[in-house]
Amino acid sequence: AVTSQGYSWGSHSGYSLGSMIGKTYYATRAKALAACSKNSKCTGVVKNAKNKYYLSSGSTSDKEKKTSNTLYAKGGSSKAVAGYSYTAYPDYIYSGLLAATVYKTLALAGAACAAKASTCTGINKNAAAKFQLTKDTTLKSAKGKKVYIKGGYDYTSA
Repeated sequence: AVTSQGYSWGSHSGYSLGSMIGKTYYATRAKALAACSKNSKCTGVVKNAKNKYYLSSGSTSDKEKKTSNTLYAKGGSSKAVAGYSYTAYPDYIYSGLLAATVYKTLALAGAACAAKASTCTGINKNAAAKFQLTKDTTLKSAKGKKVYIKGGYDYTSA
């Protein structure tokens, strides 16, 4: 996966997705991902056999096998917090809390999670200014809430 422009992008070598949006080709993946992140119809970026990138639409469940292409499918939004990359999933939380402590900001919760790097798996946002650290990876449906799933160390934010 690639984290860029506030999203996690799933990398699928040998695949294409739906149809091309517009007629623009981008010379770099970074430029294509930036354009896709600003386009509500864009669900992915495809690198073709000529090493050019284009915006694509369609469902990732309908991705097509195309050996010479690489698909970068737009996933959940992501944030860099206290040196780690977090993917945000609205309307879900992790069920197991690491502690009862409540943090007022995502930045404060992120710093606390980084300090407990080996046991903290993410951050639940239960309400405005109410963030708690999690210790497991069991997702639970929770309308109006959000889980920030901790990923790898984000060298771009450190």
